Amino acid sequence: MVLHLIGIGLCGEKDLSVRALECVRAADVVYVEGYTSVLQVGVEELERFYGRMVKVLGREAVESGLDDLLEQARQQEVALLVVGDCFGATTHAVILAEARRKGVQVRVLHGASILTAVGVTGLELYKFGKVTSIPFRTEGVGTPYEVLASNHAAGLHTLMLLDLDPGSGRFLSVGEAARYLLEAELRFGRGVVSPDSEVVGCARLGCPDQVVRYAPLRSLAVAEFGAPPYCLIVPGRLHFVEEEVLALYRG
Repeated sequence: MVLHLIGIGLCGEKDLSVRALECVRAADVVYVEGYTSVLQVGVEELERFYGRMVKVLGREAVESGLDDLLEQARQQEVALLVVGDCFGATTHAVILAEARRKGVQVRVLHGASILTAVGVTGLELYKFGKVTSIPFRTEGVGTPYEVLASNHAAGLHTLMLLDLDPGSGRFLSVGEAARYLLEAELRFGRGVVSPDSEVVGCARLGCPDQVVRYAPLRSLAVAEFGAPPYCLIVPGRLHFVEEEVLALYRG
C-alpha cells in the first residue's frame, strides 16, 4: 500500500492535477492537512468534487500521530492532501523521510505553490533570496528583518510569509507585517526600508479574486486586502521588465 502526498494547489477543489484527482478518487482514505495553510473552500466542496469523504487533520494528528498515519498506509491507499505544494512546509518533508525510514512507500504529486505564484508580480523567481516568515508575536523578534537585510545587501527579493492559525481563524495581515518592518527598522537601523519603500502586498494568490498591490510601506500599513492568506514581498534590485510589471499593481 502507499501514502500519497498530494499538493492540491492554492485556491479551490479544482486546482489539483488530473493525475492527482485520479489518485484521490482511488484512495481508500483521504485526509487534508489543515494547519500549514488555509483552504479557500469548505471540506464539503472537496468531498463533492472528489466524490470521497475527506477528514481534516490538525497539527497534532499529523505530527504526533505520524506513526499511526504511516501504519495505516501499510494497510491501505492513503491520500494526504496539502494546500499548495506537498513540500511547502518542513512538516511534509519529515513525513517523507520518516515513511522512507520505516519502509512505507510514498508517491508524490505536486501542486501549485506560493513560491511560484509570486511570479505574477513580475518579479523574477530566480532573483528571490531566502524566504522568511513573520510571526504573530513580533516583540523582540529580529529574524525576519535580518533575513531581509541579508537579501537586500545581495540585491535579492524577499518573500515574507505571514503567520496563520486556521484552527482559530487568526491570520497576520499585510498591514501588521508592514508595521513590523517599520518598527524593526527603527529598532535595528540597518537602513533596509523606510516608510516610502515600495513593497508588494498579496492576498489569495492563485485565486480568481487574488489581490496584488505595489505601494509604499506606509500605505500598506493601513491597507485592507480582504480574506487570507497573505504575504509581503520586498523587492531587491529591479530589472526594467520587473519595474514595468510592478507598475501595473501600483496604488
